[in-house]
Amino acid sequence: ANSDAVVPLSERIHIDKSPGSKATVDAVLDAAGCDLDEVAAIDLYSCFPAAIRLQQEALGLDRDTAPTVTGGMAAAGGPFNNYVLQSMVAVGRRLRTTPGATGLVTAFSGMVTKQGALALRSHEGTPPTDQPALHDVTSAVDAAALRTSVVGDHDGAGTIATYTVRYQGTEPTSAVVLADLDDGTRALAVSEDPEVARALTGGEWLDAPVSLSAGSFRPASS
Repeated sequence: ANSDAVVPLSERIHIDKSPGSKATVDAVLDAAGCDLDEVAAIDLYSCFPAAIRLQQEALGLDRDTAPTVTGGMAAAGGPFNNYVLQSMVAVGRRLRTTPGATGLVTAFSGMVTKQGALALRSHEGTPPTDQPALHDVTSAVDAAALRTSVVGDHDGAGTIATYTVRYQGTEPTSAVVLADLDDGTRALAVSEDPEVARALTGGEWLDAPVSLSAGSFRPASS
């Protein structure tokens, strides 16, 4: 199953959610006639630690489990850009030792869009003759997506929806924030002030107030 409902990161009301992950997994497990807790081998796409957490939350998986058969993605995608091929092979090999067992492999693009899921089952006795079941859940995911708009330069107050700090070597030099505005829209702003960037490396700044002006920002308290 796959979803091509691409919602830009900046427009997602819930940046920390992956509804497409649940929709694709639900589709393949429904087709397989299997519940998630009956799956014998799971390999979640693991491009970043956050990717694992997003999928665990979307699927209701225990955060303390190790949802991988391969051991997780290695440098450059394990190797290069075909990690899901590696995870499909690893899960397939695991299933061959347990006839009748079901395995699950997931994937998505680097910004958590274009989610995909694959359910595999080892056969018992005579190999099945039916064709693989393919499901496109793009329309359902797109219809359920919660979006907002991102405005251009904004002058006024906002609160930090998410942020990142950029470095030169080991020194923080600039910072980027995506700020929620009072009218429900968002604004993207950059600070080239190293002191602001350094400040954002300490503590938790989500939901902190900021002052926005001409595409730049400062913490409201500074």
